[in-house]
Amino acid sequence: RAVITEEFKVPDKMVGFIIGRGGEQISRIQIESGCKIQIAPDSGGMPERPCVLTGTPESIEQAKRLLGQIVDRCRNGPGFHNDVDGNSTIQEILIPASKVGLVIGKGGETIKQLQERTGVKMIMIQDGPLPTGADKPLRITGDAFKVQQAREMVLEIIREKDQADFRGVRSDFSARMGGGSIEVSVPRFAVGIVIGRNGEMIKKIQNDAGVRIQFKPDDGISSERVAQVMGLPDRCQHAAHIISELILTAQERDGFGSMAVARGRGRGRGDWSVGTPGGMQEITYTVPADKCGLVIGKG
Repeated sequence: RAVITEEFKVPDKMVGFIIGRGGEQISRIQIESGCKIQIAPDSGGMPERPCVLTGTPESIEQAKRLLGQIVDRCRNGPGFHNDVDGNSTIQEILIPASKVGLVIGKGGETIKQLQERTGVKMIMIQDGPLPTGADKPLRITGDAFKVQQAREMVLEIIREKDQADFRGVRSDFSARMGGGSIEVSVPRFAVGIVIGRNGEMIKKIQNDAGVRIQFKPDDGISSERVAQVMGLPDRCQHAAHIISELILTAQERDGFGSMAVARGRGRGRGDWSVGTPGGMQEITYTVPADKCGLVIGKG
């Protein structure tokens, strides 16, 4: 099958929804369609942002269909409303449950300062059917440019907190283990495979190699996520080798053979045994919900 490349445009303000939290949504689309999707870093001020789709004609059409479904859901949902009074725009962004208090601030001080600095109105939607501890929508209303500016400031607050937490965890673990750390680049489509269902795969890698692995904060744009591997140098290299094997297996399966894999030196291609009886190899794959019956079969 010939592999082709095609450009497909999506509304700029919906890119965050298309990528999804931690890149989960776009990874799912790539796995289900078999098409590689690269979203441009910005729209250049235009209302639409280009995406580059790479794959067979069939996989590209499937990816376009799935992307179109997400765009339609966003348009019909509460997240985006334009020209409320001819001049204003309303945009909602989903704030992780663990960061809601951070964005609001003590006594509402942070959200108040954000509103004063940007000239917009912000409301954290706390009521509704969402359970306690769930992510909350933050509604931002105002001039389109100011709304975008306020959105970036909120995301920057969250990023700074994530990076501070990450540095603290890394320093603490490295100090206890007496080691350093290396970085491993993981293509977005393979992040779910490396983490595994309920985090099972990444736990196995950590236990097998004797390291700590943590993904750096997601910028929501890059085609790769960076995993920080912390521990003794030889153990870090062993973990990087395992991750590279999982990525290569996923690339061969999904037809992404030309994509870059891990940074750092491995010890050559080989099977990774996770301690199953008889030295058998065990690899966890993420199967789309609508394909489970096909994989299991009748009975």
